[in-house]
Amino acid sequence: MGFGEAGNNVGFYRYVEPMASSRRPDTALLLCIIGGVFTILQGAAYVLGGLSCISNGPGPVNPALCHSVVAVGAIGIAGGVVMFACGAALSRWSQHHVLIGGVAVSGAAIGLPALLIVGGGSVPFFLGPLLGVVGGFLAVAWQPGLSTGSGPGQPYPPV
Repeated sequence: MGFGEAGNNVGFYRYVEPMASSRRPDTALLLCIIGGVFTILQGAAYVLGGLSCISNGPGPVNPALCHSVVAVGAIGIAGGVVMFACGAALSRWSQHHVLIGGVAVSGAAIGLPALLIVGGGSVPFFLGPLLGVVGGFLAVAWQPGLSTGSGPGQPYPPV
């Protein structure tokens, strides 16, 4: 084969098959999993704090507030579980990335208000659902088969 003929060599660059990471939305699934873990941990902290308030007696706090904190924490845990499950599902069923990404954004939407109400909008309580929203949107926008690599030896299709 000479210069510029069809085959493995195209011009001066060698054709390299797209990387395996282009077969699934790695960034989206990692953000969904990390956001889900953060949201689950934040929700668990609320549940434990509310249960501690209930078992030790509310003291100067209204008892209904202790139950509300437990409910808000449970909602946050549910949203975190949805985000985590969506991240795991993206690694297995990436062909359904639009549906899974939409569900991840919905899970973050479930967890976000609950955690912001009790957390007062501080950054640590906002981080988990924010990562879930970004991961969900990245999953929806992901296009299979596109590689982000650049430089010599990166994807030039065979002629």
